Amino acid sequence: MREVEDAAQALAEAAAARDRATMALVGSEARLRRAQLAGGVHPFEICPDGVAECGDGLRALFGLPPGARFDHAT
Repeated sequence: MREVEDAAQALAEAAAARDRATMALVGSEARLRRAQLAGGVHPFEICPDGVAECGDGLRALFGLPPGARFDHAT
């Protein structure tokens, strides 16, 4: 019976640690978004086909309309 109680306690502690880590990540991501907004930083990713996955803020910097395709040819 003691082994079951120990396992239950370990699972509860692991779940609590996971919840704390999740909340820390949420806070970290929120701070990153605020810093990017304040600094005018526009994250992007270049896909294998050469098209940039990005937000409309980056497109605006290049004079493109919202939602426009953004690749090397652009």
